[in-house]
Amino acid sequence: MKKIFIPFENIRDEFAFISGDDYHHLKNVLRKEIGDIINLSDGKFAYKAEIVEFNSDNMKLKVLEKNKIEPPLLKLRIFQSIPKGKIEDIISKATEFGVFEFYPTISSRTIVKIEENAKPKKLAKWEKIILETAKKVGISPPMRLGKIINLSEIEKFISKEEPKIVFWESEEEKSLKNILKSINIKKPINVLIGPEGGFSLKEIEILRNAGWITVSLGKRIYTVETATIVGIANILYQLENNI
Repeated sequence: MKKIFIPFENIRDEFAFISGDDYHHLKNVLRKEIGDIINLSDGKFAYKAEIVEFNSDNMKLKVLEKNKIEPPLLKLRIFQSIPKGKIEDIISKATEFGVFEFYPTISSRTIVKIEENAKPKKLAKWEKIILETAKKVGISPPMRLGKIINLSEIEKFISKEEPKIVFWESEEEKSLKNILKSINIKKPINVLIGPEGGFSLKEIEILRNAGWITVSLGKRIYTVETATIVGIANILYQLENNI
């Protein structure tokens, strides 16, 4: 069975508590009973726990094992310009790949408009997708979801000397494959991906001046969601072999 993710405050001494949708699914769909073993995670530790009690709105489990989750050696931080109607699929795939952190980003050619008062609801929806995907594939800890940001403030979320790569369809000299040969994999790798229509020349100029390296994904022109998948897959394939 896949891991159930629970807030750290739901682990109290040697007991854990599951409520909400997970409680309903375990009790009424999977028909779990007292004595059954459940795998849990709070993002920092993985637990093996035994169901000891059912209550009206939660179940109580006794923690049998507790193991620290080691952080990934290769950390990818994705800044994804929000595309029209495709961000949910991208978030799900990024979670599957084990991306460390994901920031939905608004650039000059972003078509989607998200009002300030609608952002919390959007983020909650995307967070749910991350947790559901992480459960399916057994990723722990699940990908961190950052707040929705503007491209102009991107440097606030990056530490000094971290590698910075931006996919740009007009780049003719530098390929992703060649750039990755000199990447410092001991620091989080920042990857910026544009919306439909890509980035403007002005944005590319500003990014380059801030130390971003423009790279090509090859001769093909991809849709936004495909570019994200191809880019992440290539980075992982080339760099994980060096760890």
